[in-house]
Order: sequence, then structure tokens, then C-alpha cells
Amino acid sequence: MISSRIASASEYRSIVEQLGSLCAQKAHDMVGRQVEISVNRADDLASDDPDDYYLTVTGLSLENGDDGSVGRGNRVNGLITPFRPMSTEAAAGKNPVTHIGKLYNVLAGQIAMRIADEAGGEIQEVQVRLLSQIGSPIDLPAVASVELIADDAAYRRWNRRAREIADSSLASIEELTDQIVKGSISIF
Repeated sequence: MISSRIASASEYRSIVEQLGSLCAQKAHDMVGRQVEISVNRADDLASDDPDDYYLTVTGLSLENGDDGSVGRGNRVNGLITPFRPMSTEAAAGKNPVTHIGKLYNVLAGQIAMRIADEAGGEIQEVQVRLLSQIGSPIDLPAVASVELIADDAAYRRWNRRAREIADSSLASIEELTDQIVKGSISIF
């Protein structure tokens, strides 16, 4: 939202509420069920201080340095994989403390590799998807999905262990920042 066009905190809260309602209705019309909508989730809606809201001069995140100039083709794993799960996040040049896309990109790869290494060939493929939600702790993603491609017996053997690996990796995600800063983890 453009700061010069918002007169007060109460007007901002009203606009956020209206936008959320419109999006929820549109989503309901499209999928035929109720969905939960979060608008500017990091806002402190109990506050009357404009600094506690996501207001910009232009209405774009560009003015806060989020211009994507590091290049969307620089994948953490070095691959551009059409028709396969991949992130469009460009990890190079992003802050390893606050840029969750960078951290989740690296962590998803680590989780998949650890599962594959432990399974020793019993699993043909591992796909890990991590999705954040602004305002939520980084060790508690909105989605943490681990998909194993294996025969039934191997799947049953490794499904629980794969979840344990993902959970323990997420629990220690703060160590990942230190490893990236020290250069002990390759980003691309």
C-alpha cells in the first residue's frame, strides 16, 4: 500500500481487512471452499504506529532492496529443471539471516541428500518442499513436504525416518546461517 494514500492506522487496518475479505471470496469462488488469507502478516495491527505496518512510498517492495537483481537463473543446486519442483529464488547475494528463500532452498537440498544418503539406493527420488509464512518462526514452515519415490516396502521403511530428518534439520536451521556465512556451504 502506498503510504501517502493511507491517512491513519485505522484506515490501513480497514483496507487490509477489506483486501483479505475480497481475496477470500475470490478464492472461495475459484476452489469452492473456504481458505485462510493473510495480508501483510508481519504487521502489528494492535499498534497505531505507522512503522508497524507494511507501507511503502511506491507500493512496491523494490524500494526496500527486493529487486531480484541477483538473477533468477542462479539455482542453489545449479540446475534449471522445467516440469520438476524447483524454487525460483536466487540465493546468491541474499542475506543468510533474514532471507528465508535462501535458507529453505539450501535446507531442502540438505534434507533430500541426507535422506537419499541414509537410504543407500532404496529410494529412487526424494523431493523436499519448504514454504514459509511471513511472521512465523523459520523452524516452523507453513508447509514441510517430503516426498519419497520408492517401492512400497522401501517407502514404509523410510517414511518415518525421512520425517525425522526433516524435523531435526528444521530444528537446527539457525546453524545453517553460520555455515553459509563461514563459506562451508556452497550456494551455487
